[in-house]
Amino acid sequence: MNTRLWVGGMLLALVAGVCAQNTSPTRKIVSSQADLPRHSYALTTSSASALLDDPAAFNALAMQVRRDTEATLSDYDIRDQDARVVLYVVLRNLALLRGDTRAEHAYGEKIRANASKPAAKLTNSLLQDAAATAAATLPEH
Repeated sequence: MNTRLWVGGMLLALVAGVCAQNTSPTRKIVSSQADLPRHSYALTTSSASALLDDPAAFNALAMQVRRDTEATLSDYDIRDQDARVVLYVVLRNLALLRGDTRAEHAYGEKIRANASKPAAKLTNSLLQDAAATAAATLPEH
């Protein structure tokens, strides 16, 4: 009887542990680009062109876009490859703008890996990868 009680208790503890590990919140499913969440951003400058002349405002906006894009990738189960590519392109472009060559190349790889067409798997982001590599070799001014 004691052995049976002990085995039953161990089995119950094991099941409870497995259930506790599997209680992570379910990610929202994205079946197409239309299912992606929409974000809007308030400009802190008088116009969009003025934003380009204000590095602090531009960097703040870029950080918001990056944060929202990364959150979308982590919070959503994006089953549409083209929808994932759109998000990785945003992150790749932001990495390119901030001069983060390593991140730009990593996102380029993700873009190619998620491309839905064979030609795109081979060629997507190659131009941006080359531009990032060339920019990294330029001396600072």
